Amino acid sequence: MPKSKPLNSQQPVSHRGRKFCRGHLWRWRSSYEDFSSALLEGKDAFDDRIERSLAQKATGYTFHSEKIMSFDGEVIRADIVEHVPPDVGAIKLWLSNRRFDKWRDKTEVNMTGSEAFLAVLRAMSAGPIV
Repeated sequence: MPKSKPLNSQQPVSHRGRKFCRGHLWRWRSSYEDFSSALLEGKDAFDDRIERSLAQKATGYTFHSEKIMSFDGEVIRADIVEHVPPDVGAIKLWLSNRRFDKWRDKTEVNMTGSEAFLAVLRAMSAGPIV
């Protein structure tokens, strides 16, 4: 499937054979409270689904599947249980966003003017980095 380009608010969008501009969507959203509420509910439900999926990916999960094999020209179906191990990237993303005080990538270094000056002098005296 080709990757679509991002649209601006004036480019036409096609849905079920009807074309309209994204600007219409924003006007409808600001004009009709029920329409705006429906859009927000859909976004919230989708965000909840993504959050559950990320939590599953971070903790690992098990699911039932079927493996189809061939033996001596005969098709064999076997019910199996597959396990997806926890994903380190999902764990890091979850922790860095939910417990950012402990897990954020940025570390703060507080130095007074004299400490910073001494640190620069020590780095310079170590010689050039090749």
